[in-house]
Formats: sequence, C-alpha cells, structure tokens
Amino acid sequence: MNEELRQKLIEVARDAEVITYNEIREIAGVGQFDIPASRKQIGDVLEEICEYEHENGRPMLSAVVVSKGTGFPGGGFFDLAKRLGLMGRMETQVTFFSKELKKVHDYWCGYEDTVG
Repeated sequence: MNEELRQKLIEVARDAEVITYNEIREIAGVGQFDIPASRKQIGDVLEEICEYEHENGRPMLSAVVVSKGTGFPGGGFFDLAKRLGLMGRMETQVTFFSKELKKVHDYWCGYEDTVG
C-alpha cells in the first residue's frame, strides 16, 4: 500500500478539504492523469487504501479525492462502494458521496494520531 499517499489523504481529511486526482498523481507514482493507464493506476492505489480503511472499520478515505472539473470522485469510487456493500442500490451517487465525505471528515478531524 502507498503509505505516503494514505498519509496525505488523512492530512486532507483532517483539514476537512478535498484534493484532486491530478494533485495526488506524483505521490501515487503515476504519470500524466490524462492517460487512461495512469487513471487506472491511481484508481488501483486508491482502491487498496479504501479496502484497508474498510477492513479497519473506517470510512472510504478516497472520498477526499475528486476531479478538478466536477468536484466529484470518479466512477471507480462508486463501484468500490457498491462492492464493499456501502452504497445502497437505490442511493444516488450525489447522496452517497456527500454522506461518505462527511464521514471521512468527521472521523479524521476528531482523530489525534495517525493510524497504522
């Protein structure tokens, strides 16, 4: 797992902010974000972080990563949420994202130390 990226996402969450995919690409160790293979690599790294967080009872940390153009996460975020059983079949992406981002901010804003 990319611990450096995870720690950056925790920092963003603690500040109750969001960060763009392009802003994390270097930490994720991928090239230009406009290349499909790079987007997939970023998605894979974020998925691994989210699965780790989920296994440890925490919300989807990658909710803080959004597209610069839309201010919204990519489709992989919602696909993973469904696979993890976090997003209901009738729940809209807007509703789920809003709730999950709030959970992430609330969790990490109240947390003092980094979690291993």
